[in-house]
Amino acid sequence: MACCGGGTAAAAASEAYLESDAVREARELVAELCRHFYAQGWVTGTGGSITVKANDPALPLAERLIVMSPSGVQKERMVPEDMYVMSADGKVLSSPVSKPWPYKPPKCTDCAPLFMKITHMEMIKGIKGHGYHDELVIPIIENTPYEYELTDSLAEAIAAYPKATAVLVRNHGIYVWGDSWINAKTQAECYHYLFDAAIRLYQLGIDWTTSEHGPINNAKRPRSIVSPDIPNGCHAAKPSKHFVVLDIEGTTTPISFVTDVMFPYARDNVRKHLTSTYDSDETKEDIKLLRIQVEEDLKNGIVGSVPIPPDDASKEEVINSLVANVESMIKADRKITSLKQLQGHIWRTGFESKELQGVVFEDVPEVLKHWHASGTKVYIYSSGSREAQRLLFGNTTYGDLRKYLYGFFDTTTGHTFPFLLKASARLPLRASEQLHALAVKHGLEHDAYVANGLVRAYSVAGLVPVARRVFDELPERSAVVYTTMVSGYGQNGMHDEAMWVFEEMIRDGFEPGGAALASVLSACARSGSHGLEMGRRVHDLMEAKGMTAPVGVILGTALVDMYAKTGAMEEAMVVFEEMPERHTATWNALITGLAHHGHGEGALATFHRMRREGVRPNATTLVGVLSAYCHAGRLDEARRVFVSMEKDFAVAPTIQHYSCMVDLLGRSGLLVEAEEMIRGMTTCDADTVIWGALLTACKYHGDIEVAERAVQEMLKLDPSNHGVYVVLSNMYAEAGRWQDVDRLRQVMKRARLSKVPGSSAVAGDG
Repeated sequence: MACCGGGTAAAAASEAYLESDAVREARELVAELCRHFYAQGWVTGTGGSITVKANDPALPLAERLIVMSPSGVQKERMVPEDMYVMSADGKVLSSPVSKPWPYKPPKCTDCAPLFMKITHMEMIKGIKGHGYHDELVIPIIENTPYEYELTDSLAEAIAAYPKATAVLVRNHGIYVWGDSWINAKTQAECYHYLFDAAIRLYQLGIDWTTSEHGPINNAKRPRSIVSPDIPNGCHAAKPSKHFVVLDIEGTTTPISFVTDVMFPYARDNVRKHLTSTYDSDETKEDIKLLRIQVEEDLKNGIVGSVPIPPDDASKEEVINSLVANVESMIKADRKITSLKQLQGHIWRTGFESKELQGVVFEDVPEVLKHWHASGTKVYIYSSGSREAQRLLFGNTTYGDLRKYLYGFFDTTTGHTFPFLLKASARLPLRASEQLHALAVKHGLEHDAYVANGLVRAYSVAGLVPVARRVFDELPERSAVVYTTMVSGYGQNGMHDEAMWVFEEMIRDGFEPGGAALASVLSACARSGSHGLEMGRRVHDLMEAKGMTAPVGVILGTALVDMYAKTGAMEEAMVVFEEMPERHTATWNALITGLAHHGHGEGALATFHRMRREGVRPNATTLVGVLSAYCHAGRLDEARRVFVSMEKDFAVAPTIQHYSCMVDLLGRSGLLVEAEEMIRGMTTCDADTVIWGALLTACKYHGDIEVAERAVQEMLKLDPSNHGVYVVLSNMYAEAGRWQDVDRLRQVMKRARLSKVPGSSAVAGDG
């Protein structure tokens, strides 16, 4: 560990110091900041972290420990024990303990421990060095595949804009800093207000960069320091759509009504509702859903879950267990379908009996009427069920307000349907079809997340035309759904179609991400026509976007594979050599490509270099190596590699490895040895392909005896493979064994077989 004073840094890293007041107070402070920032909406999502240094005047500032909240988990309910503690040089000294499922495991953010990652903020007067009349300039930088790669770009942006206290990262978020946590927090609040106002003005077509606030098209747009010719890298503003989405809690309705009235009513009336409606079909369905959820909870060890007795148990026993589970779910504030459905039915009973009445702010009815009269569609969104939303607005103190509302959304729209569709892709097709029907029923088939899930599910099921129909019927497409469609075509062997959709994506003005580029390069590699030409154009696009300086492992490997499979080996090797990092798959793509296109010696040289650089070969590597030995005619070396595969590389021979050896033995005329190898296979079973390779070698060398045995084995595996009779008949004819030719023809005649007439095809542009 780096230290300035010799012992101070080491002392700070001791177990005793980790329990000191300075570290404890820093832990508590970060937990408190998390609660404030996330609960009030200044920060959303689960990424990033909040970081402070432990305040210990006895230590130099550079040596004070860093306390950081974990990344990738919800932060609203953080406690001091949930924090990471790190040394000044970033070494993790203490990690939080993982919580039981369904909580996600914590992880340490990839960000340098100097920033808070937030998404939007509050008031120019609160930004350090700026007043009300000043122009606030915030640099914009491009995103990178990994957060730690942002360091250089951040440093350049900070140097170019010394007054800035924040940097925006496109399609990622924002970094904000200050000379103290209070200062950083204050500025975060200011940015929240300013960005929120800018977004609203932009949606209304109003320019926020000038004091006149004129039309956005007549104003100069702020420009990215990375792309100075493009106004923030954005398209021209489109006219805003005439609809409004309103949240309930704090927007139309006091938060206290939901927390102090609605939820307590549901909790206190679970038993009463279940008892009075126990035999109704609706409650039976509620109980069925709760059973499924509780069984899953018990399997995952969720605290508070208790088994629900079977249907033949007494009514009281079942209700007691249901009440215990529901109370536990409500206490944990779980947003699950079974709970929301039951709560909705309890609330409906309350509204019907006038025990409940919906509360909205006094200005809500008038503004809803105004929007309705002006043709603006108003939607309601909340984490509660849509049933609860309808009940609240249908039973307010101002009467039924539902006539002013166009629709209702809950978290099912954004989360449950896509999750279920993703899961259904691994189930029988009927599951995806049922979910599709349910989405149509709820009017969600054109929702971006749902539509993307449908395209993926149908593609996985092999129903690409249905996936394409869903894609074509979308009123608006996104880069995500384009990527899914490109991938769907590629995964189903429709490589030309994948390339066409990718070109359509570019024409529509969408910028392809890594997944789309990797998918289309894979399609180019396997396309029977124009694959290399299209692959080169994709490569040019990547270079124009700065994605090859340097190229990452995934896209670099995709480029090498594309060039190698299409025979452009020189271009494959150029990309390979320019890659700063290579994985085993990268080496495999080059080795296999060299071997496939007859460059056996080059493939073997690459294999030896791979081993010298300490990269461990896998099964695919060894298929390429054995194929290279085959093309180079180096039988003895191939034997040594094949025999030592398990010992040297921990790879058991597969049918592909055996096929390479049989091919090589056959080319060398060692047909009996090749046959013995097939019959002696222990790690896999022979198939018609490997016997066919032996039959081909027999035909080349004129070995009828081995050929007859190979034909017998092939017919055992595939009795309908009548082509083997033709091969054997031709071999008899070449050897002058006409009696055997006649005998074989009689066999074919009795089986009503005939030789398929030869044919040819010519591809033309017309």
